[in-house]
Amino acid sequence: MQHNQATFEKAIALVKEGLRPYEIARKIDINPSTACTWVKKIKAGHKRIQKRQTDHTNAVYGEWTVIKELDRRPQYGSKANSGETIPNWEVKCSCGYKTEKTGTVLNQIKRKFEASEKGEGKDSWRFHCESNPIHVMPCSIGEKIGDLEVVSFPLNVGQRKRYKTYKGEKPSYTKSGKWFIGCLCNACNKYTAKDPYLVTMKEWRERKDRLKKDKNATCACGCNRSVTHGLCRPQKDGRDQTFTYSMWQNAKKNARRKKVPFDLTPEFVASLKVPEYCPVLGIKIISQPSGEQRNDNTPSIDKFYPDLGYVEGNVQIISWKANALKRDGSPEEWEKIAEWCKKEDIKKRLEGKHPDQQKI
Repeated sequence: MQHNQATFEKAIALVKEGLRPYEIARKIDINPSTACTWVKKIKAGHKRIQKRQTDHTNAVYGEWTVIKELDRRPQYGSKANSGETIPNWEVKCSCGYKTEKTGTVLNQIKRKFEASEKGEGKDSWRFHCESNPIHVMPCSIGEKIGDLEVVSFPLNVGQRKRYKTYKGEKPSYTKSGKWFIGCLCNACNKYTAKDPYLVTMKEWRERKDRLKKDKNATCACGCNRSVTHGLCRPQKDGRDQTFTYSMWQNAKKNARRKKVPFDLTPEFVASLKVPEYCPVLGIKIISQPSGEQRNDNTPSIDKFYPDLGYVEGNVQIISWKANALKRDGSPEEWEKIAEWCKKEDIKKRLEGKHPDQQKI
């Protein structure tokens, strides 16, 4: 039999009058055992009747399984000073994660789960923990698409600077951004389980969509995206791609930045061949390993006439130093610089041999 707060308040008044539990039971028409329980609570300071608690033991709500009731804790929020207590339950997620939830929270989860089972729920409702990527990732460990094989879900701690870093329990973006998909690439075998190739959820879905449209589409870490020319495959010296392919990429970026025409292909740049000596300065040209800083002897793609852009017939490979000297000037300007340098007074200043310089 359920009792309301008004009945409980009558019991409080009768206790203050000094009536015994059995007398209270007769006056307000309640069970004597209930009256005994109420008198104990009233004398302990309770001012409100506590609702009957739901027994959640062994209940399953989606991915959550309730294990047992641990203890009772004081009410919180607007009822913090009511003197009431609520049960504290131990729950376990299907991924193995264990935590504690109050009876109030479990009641909310139960109501939502029952509504969801009837088809009345929302897509945003989740009945699992947020501490394991298996609940949000679009793939599972061991799954393969193309040459990529999932081996882990590394936490996003800034491995790729383009993407937001997870810095706490409540990031400002979706929980899916908290992890990467770590993969092995069976095309180049460059990556390991300890140092996997990182893929975002968006990139993974894009690859899957690409394979749905074209079963023969390449899907790897990027090592075989240029199957036609093969210039960006891993090289024997450890580089990710040939140096001519790197030069082609740099030229493409420069063309976009300077807003000049560009129609070069990796194959065309490779056909130019890197000369042994710079045709402008005569210094030896040395191809640098990928990632190393360019120097005077590094080969670079130069435009004969800057405004025409990076197009076939208007480019050559010269040393980085010659390219820096040539840059965007015109032949007339270079001739003026040369004539200026030939002047006796200027020549001495350029060599640091002018009398005025000796006084410094």
